[in-house]
This record gives sequence, structure tokens and C-alpha cells, in this order.
Amino acid sequence: MTTERDIKNQLAFAHSSGMQQGIEQGMEKGIEQGTEQANKKTAKSLVSLGVNLDIISKATGIPVEELEKLKS
Repeated sequence: MTTERDIKNQLAFAHSSGMQQGIEQGMEKGIEQGTEQANKKTAKSLVSLGVNLDIISKATGIPVEELEKLKS
């Protein structure tokens, strides 16, 4: 029979090991996605201002081919 104390211990162990690692990985992925979205927004603005695509690519890490698509 599982007691409330056993459940709390199991949850504490799960949280302290794998769960914490999963949370950290999720946060890292979210930060990466946010950075990527910000770079695309900045790149789109720079393209519309007529900044050289090679410069935008170097600054944002977005390939020139992808930046070409933003021109239209």
C-alpha cells in the first residue's frame, strides 16, 4: 500500500532528478526559439531598410538565401 509520504518522496525524487533536467532543457529550447524569432524580426526590418544581405546574415546567422525570401 502506497502512503501519502511515499508519494511525496517519489515526487521529490522525480523532481530533483529527471524532472529538473527536463525543465532546464525546455527553458533552453524556449530561449533559443525566442532568440531565433527576434533575429528574424530584426532581419526583416533590416531587409526593408535596404541593408546589405551579407551584413544581415553575418549579424543574425540567417542564411542569405532565407533573407532573399524576406524581400518580397
